[in-house]
Amino acid sequence: MFCSKGEDELPRKKGITDEIIINMYKNGISYKEMSEISGLSARSILNVITKNGIKATRTGPPRKHKVNEEFFDQWSHEMAWVLVLIVTDGNICPTNQSFSVSQKDSQLLDKIANLMKFTGEAKKRSRADLYTLTVCSKALKDNLCKLGVTKRKSLTVTFPKCPQEFLPSFVRGVIDGDGYVDDGYTVTVTSGSFCFAQGLLSVYQRWTLRSKIRTEKTKSLNSIYRVVVSGRESVKKLADIIYRDAGLNCVLKKKEKMLQIMDKVSLAKSNRVKFRTTVSSNILAKLGEIAKQNNTYINYLLESGMNILMDAKELNLKKNKRTDRVQYKSTFDRELLDRAKVFAQTYGIHVSDVIEYAAEFVDVNVAVREGRSHRIQS
Repeated sequence: MFCSKGEDELPRKKGITDEIIINMYKNGISYKEMSEISGLSARSILNVITKNGIKATRTGPPRKHKVNEEFFDQWSHEMAWVLVLIVTDGNICPTNQSFSVSQKDSQLLDKIANLMKFTGEAKKRSRADLYTLTVCSKALKDNLCKLGVTKRKSLTVTFPKCPQEFLPSFVRGVIDGDGYVDDGYTVTVTSGSFCFAQGLLSVYQRWTLRSKIRTEKTKSLNSIYRVVVSGRESVKKLADIIYRDAGLNCVLKKKEKMLQIMDKVSLAKSNRVKFRTTVSSNILAKLGEIAKQNNTYINYLLESGMNILMDAKELNLKKNKRTDRVQYKSTFDRELLDRAKVFAQTYGIHVSDVIEYAAEFVDVNVAVREGRSHRIQS
């Protein structure tokens, strides 16, 4: 039963009853808009809601951006990767229902937002080289707390009980967030939590990687723990494990660095060269899914397509004017790449156009065989 207008002494526009206000509230109309319609302040509107026995699920303006509030309910490769990026580069706000992730790489934050179906964007902070993605959600924050992510997490966070099948994605996130890949065949993760470092080490040991923990002291005499994987074979094995289901969900620079370290010797043997260009992010995302499903890599898919494309006849090719191009760096067969450059000149297009057209001619079986042969050689 709704209270009568007379019971509320706050001024309101003529004809605006409690029932109208409650219906607007239930339909998700913002407090600002309800105030303009009713003549009441947000506080007065809340009084109307509560005095009529309606449970107030929001006490201020509705959330500006949508987000999948069930994202942390169930483990998945995507959930494991995002979770640990919040552990390594995130912050749980103690004063409101939000958490944030900060990174120099804004594209990484865009990937997190896309996976969580978050409609907001990362904002550039006062520091020119840092971006922050802030998500407001009580449900997500509560789930993060249940998973052990607290507001003072850097020194106290424990290693979550991540299911075995998702550990590769979790460890990839650890390396993306707090890892460093060195040319001397070492991958180092730094943590202020001994429990977390010990948990990571135990995973490395189960994967039979050559690994250890080094303990160091900061200037303020706090202990920091460096979990190190060393040796070409161990780094190679680690890369094989963590990038198997990665797709584009990784820091591409670190992935390429690990693959380059793996292939230093095999690059010369296989006549492969490093090449960098710009490619449609939409195309890369689709190829990333195909690569993930077939346990291969995007560059091998592209190579299979380039061979078919350049052998085709009666092609009508022109320069693409895509606006979603991003930097793409990988290794390609030297002779194939040289042939692609000549092919591009013949048609008056760019190599990036050749690569994008090649995505339409991909032969998955060829790409899988090629990728497997190079892993065996290395």
